[in-house]
Amino acid sequence: MKKRTVRKVSFKKIISLVAICFVAVMFVNQFSRLNYYNGQIKELEGKIAEQQEINDELSTRQNVYSSKEYVEKIARDTLGLVRANEKIYIDSNNTESN
Repeated sequence: MKKRTVRKVSFKKIISLVAICFVAVMFVNQFSRLNYYNGQIKELEGKIAEQQEINDELSTRQNVYSSKEYVEKIARDTLGLVRANEKIYIDSNNTESN
């Protein structure tokens, strides 16, 4: 009958193996978190780009609406206002039927 040789596994080897497994699990966990956060960053960068476009459009509108020409046009057309010392001629032949 043959003798089976039983290998003696040292405590240091077991601790080393557990430590390697722990590090591997932590690496995989951190890698998945990193991918998740990179996705979040891309999503937020997209939202920032959208908001920047909206801000640019609103800034352009603000510049147009606050210009003297636009304010004067609205005052004349909508409110019927005129400048001081401005002469107004009314065509008496033009009769509008409502």
